[in-house]
Amino acid sequence: MDFLSSASAYEAGLAVGKILVVVLVTGMTFGGGLLFIVSLIKAIRLKTIGWILCCVISGVFCSFGLFGSLGMATRAAVGWVERYDPAFTLKKRLESEDKRISIEVPELWKSTGRRHESSVIEATDLLEQTCVMVLVDAKEDFLGTLEEFDDLTVEGMKNALDEPSISGPENRLIGGLPAIYRRIAGTTDLTRIVYHRVSIESSECYYQVLAWTSPSREAKMFPLLMAILESSEVGVGIPVDLEPVPPELDVLSRVMSLVVGQLGANAASIRSDSRFEEDFRADEQEVMRLLKVTGKTFGITIPDADAKRLKTVGDLAGWLERHSSEWRH
Repeated sequence: MDFLSSASAYEAGLAVGKILVVVLVTGMTFGGGLLFIVSLIKAIRLKTIGWILCCVISGVFCSFGLFGSLGMATRAAVGWVERYDPAFTLKKRLESEDKRISIEVPELWKSTGRRHESSVIEATDLLEQTCVMVLVDAKEDFLGTLEEFDDLTVEGMKNALDEPSISGPENRLIGGLPAIYRRIAGTTDLTRIVYHRVSIESSECYYQVLAWTSPSREAKMFPLLMAILESSEVGVGIPVDLEPVPPELDVLSRVMSLVVGQLGANAASIRSDSRFEEDFRADEQEVMRLLKVTGKTFGITIPDADAKRLKTVGDLAGWLERHSSEWRH
């Protein structure tokens, strides 16, 4: 898969960039410091404009070098903490632009630019030695099962790696959805990489969540990598392309509007007694997503016990009316 080569090229570029930064900062610190001392002595003794300007300029360069050294020391300290305390806690949740999938990463991790056209979330630690990426493929573009999707994408990764090593598939549940876990190791562009990945199936898409690092860091980072994978949540939030529901509508009309947006129902055919599964042919995952989006729209959480009893449009609107004191201000 092309994102492997692009990711490794990106990391190789970062390594070269870091070396150049170290050389530059070291030169500014020591070269600027030495020139500053010499020019300071000359400026004091000779009191000429030239040596005074040289003293000021070299002092500025030396200061920049010192600040750069402090920054690199801070990054190294953070990297040491992440390396020896990888559980360091997952505190920051990153969402895709359409808010349909999210993952949790450590607070100090940062989002990065897109390395792959299908990626919706990308992040890395401060030292850019451990990374995560979320890829999405619409179900309408792939007609196979989750197992077939996993086999196909894993085969693509295998072909992109030298000396690949792939663990057998492990069936899991992540965020209540079926998932398949694999460990994949190999070499690309002379760089050894270890991937931990899951394929997740939702009602609309297949997701790949990949977390990777170097073999030397794998043992320490393994708990963190697995925590990131298991933090994946699909179907959380309201899609950015969803038309906002006018707040002046009554509850039933607002619910009907949400049903149109979430289930693709024909607005003219929706009635209070319309059933989500039978009339709109929605599966359980689609119904649960509708209820989550409805809850976010109204600013209320619908408990799982109540959600199981909401079978029709009227059931949902009635529940919201009965709990109106919790979302109306």
